[in-house]
Amino acid sequence: MVLVAGGASSYYTFVYNKMTTSISHARVVPYNDLASLEEAADLVLIGSPTDAFEDRDHRVTYFEGGKAQTIQDYYTLTKFEVHRVIQSNDPDVQQDKSIEVIEPVGLVQEFTGRVKLKFEDYSEMEKGKTYVIFLKKMDSGHYSIMSLAYGKYSVGNHDGKNFTYTDTNDLTEIENREKIKMEIKEKYNI
Repeated sequence: MVLVAGGASSYYTFVYNKMTTSISHARVVPYNDLASLEEAADLVLIGSPTDAFEDRDHRVTYFEGGKAQTIQDYYTLTKFEVHRVIQSNDPDVQQDKSIEVIEPVGLVQEFTGRVKLKFEDYSEMEKGKTYVIFLKKMDSGHYSIMSLAYGKYSVGNHDGKNFTYTDTNDLTEIENREKIKMEIKEKYNI
């Protein structure tokens, strides 16, 4: 009995909780500047996710049929606390309230461990960090991050008055992204 418990404990610790990453490629609509990004967005918000990535609502759908389960789509519903509304036509989206946003990243539990599913250069938002996000309304009624990394900019940690720029996961080589981030900093005064 002790041997079985020890084996189960080892499996849980070293296999079941191990995380690997699977990267998908996507066609991304590029943006040249902040004005074009704002024009395409339904919502522009500054805020922070309220939960750690592992604790969020991960959604995965599979194709039917076949011998192996093949993933059709994945995303994560992230609860996002709104610090400031920059652009919105939705009266339900208000400062100091939270909304659920769709992030293009997922998490599945397999027998061999957890697998983070992500699209290219997108990295999930981190709890405790503040972001400017550009969102499009989906048919489901949820708002989704636009164009992967073009739709999310880390402005670091927020103490109520100041921002510090600390999210190294937000660094990317995507064309015009750093230019847009500087325009955001200047225009939104952050």
